[in-house]
Amino acid sequence: MVMKTKSQIGGKVDVCLVFAAESFPSHMIADLKMVLNAQHVVGGISSEILCNKEICRNGLAIVCFVSEGVSGFRMNQTGERPRIELEKALRAASYKKFSRQGMVFGVMPHACEEDDFITAVSTIFGASFSCAGVYPYNRLKSFNALYNDETVTDSVVGSFIGGQEAGIVVGSTHGFKPIGIPFKFKRVQGQRVFDLETGEYAYHIYQYYFQDKIRHLEANEEEMQRFFSIYPLGFKNDDLSDYAIAVPEKVLVDGSLVLRGEVHTNRFVRLMFSTPSLTLESTKQLLLRLKPRLKKIQVAVVIESINRLRLLYPEAYRDLWAIQEELGADVPVVGMISDYHVATTGKEYSLPQHIVNSGLTIILVGEQ
Repeated sequence: MVMKTKSQIGGKVDVCLVFAAESFPSHMIADLKMVLNAQHVVGGISSEILCNKEICRNGLAIVCFVSEGVSGFRMNQTGERPRIELEKALRAASYKKFSRQGMVFGVMPHACEEDDFITAVSTIFGASFSCAGVYPYNRLKSFNALYNDETVTDSVVGSFIGGQEAGIVVGSTHGFKPIGIPFKFKRVQGQRVFDLETGEYAYHIYQYYFQDKIRHLEANEEEMQRFFSIYPLGFKNDDLSDYAIAVPEKVLVDGSLVLRGEVHTNRFVRLMFSTPSLTLESTKQLLLRLKPRLKKIQVAVVIESINRLRLLYPEAYRDLWAIQEELGADVPVVGMISDYHVATTGKEYSLPQHIVNSGLTIILVGEQ
């Protein structure tokens, strides 16, 4: 597998992964397939893009793949369940290219539920096959994906990256630690949590610890979002796994919480806490686990949650600095900001549905 710039290649490109900032002119994106002479252009549009040590509000970051083991796909809208449509797209994209060495990267502008994406990948390739699905973060809430010369708003697009020569490792982390006493939810409807087993409304978890602190934040939506980014909720799956993070999005007038992430009534939920130093340390520890699995790293694709960047504010760039320092200046680092994302990463991140809230996912591609 080869990853090069267009000037280095000179010929046809099989797949280009493109990450575009939302302010980048859309008419220029439509010309990328022709300019790059690419068979497939796949990517997404987020508020900012990640490129080496910088978080950029304009421009593009592009990774070109030249290999028989890569291809692009787009989920058709035929009226069937999204999972069935996605399985068909994945099967077609990987036809005669299937390899246990590979992964699926997808951009999902709210056209597919996270568990459907995970299920579709595991159905076609097996439960241990790595994948990452991104819901791009956009301040304009446009949630756009890119496929060839189109801007897509209603379909999952992505790339199958594989081949016998491919070395691909995927890992995720969040850096949060549990604090305080455990609670259990009682009444749950979808992502809305009404009350606790003790009878108090769900928001009591926060009032129990932060009553004076949060009272003056409640009128400021932006400040509340940042507060919940620092103090999300966490569910423990078992004694060996990390905590699954659920981030409150809304506090309703009856004291119920609307959460983003997995919601469980049969597990204890804990208040979670992190600091910039804990966040950066989790990034370094993740890379220390991933790096030895490849002989040579050619590129790193990074998916960073907007909540993680809020926690690091005003020095959000420090996470990218930590990644670049660990990988070396000669390894390109590109990626995008997610509203949230999903990932299956084998033993590196053993969470039930692998929803990565307030977290970081790193995809390293190179030689085994």
